Amino acid sequence: MIYLFINSSSALAVKSLASEFKVPIVSGGAADSLGVPADPYLFKVAPGIHDFMTVLAQFAQKKGYKRVALLNMTTPSAERSEVLQGACPQHGIEVWRPRPWASRTRTSTRS
Repeated sequence: MIYLFINSSSALAVKSLASEFKVPIVSGGAADSLGVPADPYLFKVAPGIHDFMTVLAQFAQKKGYKRVALLNMTTPSAERSEVLQGACPQHGIEVWRPRPWASRTRTSTRS
C-alpha cells in the first residue's frame, strides 16, 4: 500500500499506476476528478472540492461576508473556482474574479 502526501494534480498523475500495478494507493488529494472514474485501487480520503466549497460558502454567509475570492489561479484552483461560483450565489455571496495579471507589465510612476 502507498500513502501519498501530495496535491491533487500529482495524485492524478499516478492514478493509472494504482490499477496497472494492482497496488492500493491512498491519496490526500481533494480533486473530485480523483474519484471519476472510480478505480478499485485508488482511495481518496480528503473531502471533495464540491463539499469543501459548499461548507466554505456557508461559513462565509454565517460570518456576514458579501464577497469572496480565490487568488491562486493554477489548474487545480480552476476547479475550486468553478465550484465556488456555483455554491456562493445560493448563499448570497459574490465571487470576485481577478483581472488578468496586467499589473506585472506596468511601469512604476514613483519618483
